[in-house]
Amino acid sequence: MGVSKYFCGLGVVLAGGFLGGCGEPASQEEPLIIIDDDNSVWVEDMRVEPAAQTLAVGEERALDIVFFDESGTRLNPATLLDDVELTSGDSDVVAIGEGGELRGVSEGSTQVTVRYEALEQVVEVEVRFERWRKVSASVDLTCALDWQGAVYCWGNNTGAIIQPTNQQVRPIVEPLRREGLSDVVDIAVGAGHACAADRQGEVVCWGLNFDGVTGVAGAEVVFDPTPVRDLEDIVRVDAGPYHSCALSRAGALYCWGYGERGAVGEGVGVSTALPVQVGIEDPVAEVAVGINNTCAVTTDGKVYCWGVNTFGVVNPGSHDQVIARPSRAVLPGRAISVGVGVTAACAVLENGDLHCWGYNTSGAAGLRAANEVLPPTKIASVPALRTVHLNTQSACGITTDEELYCWGDNRRGQLGRGTKSWNAEPDKVAGDLRWMQVDLGGLTTCGLDTDGELWCWGQNVSAQVGDGRQVRGNSFRPVEGEGRFSRLVSGYRGNCAQLRGEDRWHCWGRNAEGQLDYVRAGDLAVPTSAMNGNSIVDVMALGRWTGCNITFEGEQSVTICQGSNQHQALGTDSSHEASHALAWADRRELNFQTLALNQFHSCGVAASGEVYCWGANYNGEVGMDPRMSAPEPRRVEARTDYVSVAAGSHHSCGLTDAGQIRCWGSNAYGQLGRAASRAWAWPEAIASDEVYVEVEAGQYNTCARTAEGEVHCWGTRELFGGPRGSTTVTEPIELGGPWDEIALYDQTLCALRDGEVSCAGWNVDGLIASGGSQVVGSFRPLDTGFEVSAVSMGLEHLCVLDREGQAHCKGSNYNGELGDGAMIEHLEPYPAHREL
Repeated sequence: MGVSKYFCGLGVVLAGGFLGGCGEPASQEEPLIIIDDDNSVWVEDMRVEPAAQTLAVGEERALDIVFFDESGTRLNPATLLDDVELTSGDSDVVAIGEGGELRGVSEGSTQVTVRYEALEQVVEVEVRFERWRKVSASVDLTCALDWQGAVYCWGNNTGAIIQPTNQQVRPIVEPLRREGLSDVVDIAVGAGHACAADRQGEVVCWGLNFDGVTGVAGAEVVFDPTPVRDLEDIVRVDAGPYHSCALSRAGALYCWGYGERGAVGEGVGVSTALPVQVGIEDPVAEVAVGINNTCAVTTDGKVYCWGVNTFGVVNPGSHDQVIARPSRAVLPGRAISVGVGVTAACAVLENGDLHCWGYNTSGAAGLRAANEVLPPTKIASVPALRTVHLNTQSACGITTDEELYCWGDNRRGQLGRGTKSWNAEPDKVAGDLRWMQVDLGGLTTCGLDTDGELWCWGQNVSAQVGDGRQVRGNSFRPVEGEGRFSRLVSGYRGNCAQLRGEDRWHCWGRNAEGQLDYVRAGDLAVPTSAMNGNSIVDVMALGRWTGCNITFEGEQSVTICQGSNQHQALGTDSSHEASHALAWADRRELNFQTLALNQFHSCGVAASGEVYCWGANYNGEVGMDPRMSAPEPRRVEARTDYVSVAAGSHHSCGLTDAGQIRCWGSNAYGQLGRAASRAWAWPEAIASDEVYVEVEAGQYNTCARTAEGEVHCWGTRELFGGPRGSTTVTEPIELGGPWDEIALYDQTLCALRDGEVSCAGWNVDGLIASGGSQVVGSFRPLDTGFEVSAVSMGLEHLCVLDREGQAHCKGSNYNGELGDGAMIEHLEPYPAHREL
């Protein structure tokens, strides 16, 4: 290149850093020559770094143009940039903005020529289509910003964040563009509100407005994105559950919202909808908003925190519970990133070292053994990082090699390793992806890979992971797989079905305690071979924490229960309550023929015709004094004519071979068929001369089917359309018939007749009728579209078999109980809405 001789006057802002005057950057790797009006320096060379660049379609970026004197010393004369000429080889691929920034127009490659007098450099620019620019995850929803400046959200519509006219309870499972937003450059989602910064430097917020967190005074809900007052030239926003912050291009930091515990800064002890400038002298480069505290990194690498200091998060050396002004963290070097959670905070230094401090019970501070991590301590188990992010009690960091490491609370798989655990040391997220951004939203984590693809994992109760499927279903969904079944059993949040012509069973739903399969970890979203592959199972029963099965061997039976022993649900006196325990419930050779399990207790009918119960005994439901527990199966009474037994939430009923029903346990709503509301620890027959062939127990009711097929129920009137707990029915009331079979769980009753299912009772999430009342007081046919051969009820869900043996389920799907693959948890990165 030829030599051009020019000089620099007073400076302005250079791309990539803050500059108060020519030669005065906030942060550079090398000291620069300071030049004023009385001095000049020869410009020998000009360089654009890097010489090859990649843009996304819609992305704008200023080139980093640097100048050198004749000795090779780097200069930063900002006024020289005014005379730089940029030329695009193809403006349909790369356009040049008025301020000299490049803008990706469409996919392709071209050259951009940079000229300053006789100095010239050609920059190779590739433009790729990348959908997403940033993702922000919250407790129950996710929002993503694309490169065109549009915002899309999915999950719960709390605070009208996703859609102002739709306050429906069920999640919005497909990304919906948020109206009223354009040219957005940054987005942040709090627990019930969101904020966005646009290209003009304005900030708008909307959603739930507790304590003025949206910047609007007075309103409980701000339905439309509304400008936050007294903010300008903003380039970054961040949002916690209760307060919000914005960062200007010049490095000024502003916060607003809940300020009574110091999170807003500047000693503010009250909530404010008006942004307060935080008093940090140096320009701020990054802000991290926690639940009740805030941290910031300045451009010269200092870290400041303020707010709640319960765990030493704000100042490890202080015993003050609240520190309402910025307090500097003492670190062994300059920081480039900071993150703050509930119990811990972490910072990344220029050399990539991670330092954390606070309380470490969940592992958020990165050390497995220590409870307190004070003062800031180097976490040696993490590779060199460039960013760190915390939320509640989990943390993630992106390494200098673009790998993603996470640690801390992993109870919903939010660390993305394929497993769940409480206290997890730093480890790499599953897969071979390279990462450029990550955000932690409570129990859900989302990130963008280096190709601009969006991935989420962890809790998915509100479809916030982005798998496009609701966790609740008003209509029947076919259960996945080729399995065809002959029998169907449902329980708390799980189901099992026996394969046609075989003894094997497949199960799906809640398996957190190993109650369906103690070998596999986590819930089963699709039918899976059950009970650790046991190939011979004749009877299956499901409770909340356990699953039990009976296998007949001639005239003898073997009963096995597995899962957790909470409330002695396994029928053993062991104090062990961990998941995946095995116990023999028939070690006394009781020779069980049938079983009934519910949330807290279990019962079974022995070959002798006696009823045995075990587990929790709060109201005498195991047939003994409520002050005593039954860790092992205990005989209820000295009768030998029982043929079946039903276990409700807190009561039990047995059916004799003569068709008599005898009940015991809680009678608070008349579910025992007796007038007195107190608990009864011994069985007595209900007041009826009918001959019954089937009995089912729910939470506040008992229902039975007569030999003629009529359904009789007693207990709370709520099941029959009355107000909850207002009056009770202590003698059987007929609900119609004839019916072929009935199924009752909690407060919903279903009955089958001639291939048609009808239900009555509690209408949770439209389980019986979409858009109907909470209680359906009489049997209402369900629209299945096929003939039904079997029906079973679980908690807030029901399943049926069609004539071909295909299983279909509807209702809640929190633990995979619908069997359609829609997961309550994704334990590894899941490609969220890739089709967009």
